[in-house]
Amino acid sequence: MHFTFKGTTMLKRLLLPLCPPALALMLALALALTGCAPSPKSVGHGSRSNLEPEITGLEALSQSRGRPLTPAEKQALDSRQEMTFRLTPEETEEMRLFFQYFTRDKRDTVQRWMLRSEPHLEYVRAVMASHRLPQDLLALPYIESGYNVLAVSHSGAVGMWQFMPATGRRFGLTVDWWLDERRDPYLATVAAARYLKALHQQFGDWQLALAAYNAGEGSISRAMASTGTQNFNSLAKSSSPLKDETKHYVPKFMAMLKIVRNAKRLGFNAPDLTASKDLQEVRVPAGSDLSGLASNLGLSWEQFHALNPAYRRQVSPPDRTTAAWVPKNSARSALAFLQNPSGQGGGSSRLAAPGDTWWNLSRQTNIPASVLREANGNKDAPAPGKPVLIPLAACSLDNGTPAPEPAPKYAKAGGTQGGKAAASQPSYSSGPAPAPASSQPTLYVVRKGDTLESVAGKTGVAVQELISFNKANPKDALVPGTPLLIPVRGQAPAPAPSPVASQAPASPASKDAGGTGLDPNPKYKIIKRTGI
Repeated sequence: MHFTFKGTTMLKRLLLPLCPPALALMLALALALTGCAPSPKSVGHGSRSNLEPEITGLEALSQSRGRPLTPAEKQALDSRQEMTFRLTPEETEEMRLFFQYFTRDKRDTVQRWMLRSEPHLEYVRAVMASHRLPQDLLALPYIESGYNVLAVSHSGAVGMWQFMPATGRRFGLTVDWWLDERRDPYLATVAAARYLKALHQQFGDWQLALAAYNAGEGSISRAMASTGTQNFNSLAKSSSPLKDETKHYVPKFMAMLKIVRNAKRLGFNAPDLTASKDLQEVRVPAGSDLSGLASNLGLSWEQFHALNPAYRRQVSPPDRTTAAWVPKNSARSALAFLQNPSGQGGGSSRLAAPGDTWWNLSRQTNIPASVLREANGNKDAPAPGKPVLIPLAACSLDNGTPAPEPAPKYAKAGGTQGGKAAASQPSYSSGPAPAPASSQPTLYVVRKGDTLESVAGKTGVAVQELISFNKANPKDALVPGTPLLIPVRGQAPAPAPSPVASQAPASPASKDAGGTGLDPNPKYKIIKRTGI
């Protein structure tokens, strides 16, 4: 996403025709170097959106018109919530249209979002409580990403909270070649709470704060200054240069909030808030073989990465200790492997042959020699017969993509700029782009009492599909905390991690009987990085 000075094009038209060719070339170069020239399309997350069209599309405003409300829908729309907004009659009608669009036209999509949100909802609510923010903000990731931790927008916003790189870094998230903590549902939730609190303090109004989350605080401030408007309702009606998506953002949020708070009343399978209590955090030493760790725990790489989506490689960063989530009953095995990983599984390692150098391994793996050397303790050369760690891409999103660049000054955190298309869990294959959203698997964390049959009943997927997709042994009982990937019906089993040689080049509220039954006293501790 790039911003240019408004006068650049006019400046070129006025000056370049008047200059000698050599001077014109120098002037054009000078404009480019000062950042005035349009930037080329960046490589990386920003060019490969995997967002679902329901996230940013405004089809609801035309498709749902004129349909009478059912008694359950009337009750849901009339129900109260913690956050109250001063909606105009037009905005109230928009909310109704979005409400019916999501509950009728896109019912299957919303049900998938609810299932996907299960491992995160109670934690999100606990974080909001710790920052004294409205619990209703838990509805925001539904319209930002469908609660997809690996969501990517066209503008480069990432994660279920859709942070741009600069905004993520501003609120304490690491974004580099090894890690993208915008994809970490815990750390990103803390960052989102801090950002939302800052926006509310800046604008003093939740409608403006949410609009700023969508468009960026700079865009809202400039629109308010240019129109003299001080509230969202007037701003949405004005001739301000805001995207249509931003103008309709608050009614859309309200519609989703009504649905989430009345899920049972509306006939949805309401999210279960106990889905991630059987997980435990373990400290991962620098340069650990994460793929080997997953194998040691009896998990596929896809299952491990679903629990730890912030990792961009199958090797942990070689310059720092990180944290990973594993099933609680596997924590001891994980710690044992991490303390003595040698000889405990191949993972992302291979044995060095006589004569191997970082340069020829780089040519074989398409990974920079400097990265290979750093991942292996900065040794001068691989030791023949000794294992060499190969930091393969964690998923298709990280294939051939450099670390995201810092975002412009007024980049938004909620990455739903107009034209941004929407999100679902991306595939873990090594293809050049994420699979279509409609074919993405969903993470389900096994809880006490679950069986393959009960999970199949909850998710609508056949038992045999669950077994095949997760390479599970039907004779083994399901262990709480185990991640299961839920395929879309008819989806093929998840592919195995791609071989080394095929890697692409890499560059450096209170309970509501009709709602979700939210626990008013969440038991999660609030996970914070140093300095947050």
